[in-house]
Amino acid sequence: MFSNKNTNTQTYFTAASYSEGLRNHFASVYSYMSSALALTGLVSFAASRSTTLMQLFFSNPMIMLIFAFLPLGLSIYMGTRAQKMSLPALSACLMVYSGLIGLSLAPIFLIYTSVSIAKTFFISSAVFGAMSIYGYTTKKDLTSIGSFAIMGVIGIVILSLVNLFLKSSGLDFVISIFGLVCFIILAAWDTQKIKDIYLSAGAAARESEMMKKLGVLSALSLYLDFINIFMFLLRFLGERRND
Repeated sequence: MFSNKNTNTQTYFTAASYSEGLRNHFASVYSYMSSALALTGLVSFAASRSTTLMQLFFSNPMIMLIFAFLPLGLSIYMGTRAQKMSLPALSACLMVYSGLIGLSLAPIFLIYTSVSIAKTFFISSAVFGAMSIYGYTTKKDLTSIGSFAIMGVIGIVILSLVNLFLKSSGLDFVISIFGLVCFIILAAWDTQKIKDIYLSAGAAARESEMMKKLGVLSALSLYLDFINIFMFLLRFLGERRND
């Protein structure tokens, strides 16, 4: 009986340690994500105040494409070089990435009213938060539906490229609806993946620098989910400027 009591006590403290460690890990992930979002917002708003920069964007679509694809290259670099990079360097890359996204999103302040942008941001936060909580708490394996969402995103990219030439408002509406659904699903799936990766790691791995790097990459995934939810919702909720 004494031995069982000791075993139960040890199990309790081990479980408590896992729970605290998981909370700390998610706190770090959300901290990185929040910092990236804040920087994106600040850069985007500041860039939108620059008449020269906005004229450059709207007069030369190629510039906008460059700023759209630069973050893609940086995200690939982060994913493939994470093991060899230091944690501060990887964190800095995340901030550079969020700054580049901010530059690419700057024109929305000239297209939509500030009130509708703020409203859409708060609605996006509520949607993302709800799905992230669901992904964290659900016992259901979201792998199959998450894989479906990934395939959906690939389809969205292809359709978006096609629509650059077709310029179909109907197809654009379909892309927006489908894209919103896919990234809402991904918000839950990515959260569940972060939790599963942490819990499947050994005690030593949980405290390693690599786990902290994975926290940065996890923040990048959630950041992208949020940004895409926001942008797709803005297409529906954004009120265009009259000036």
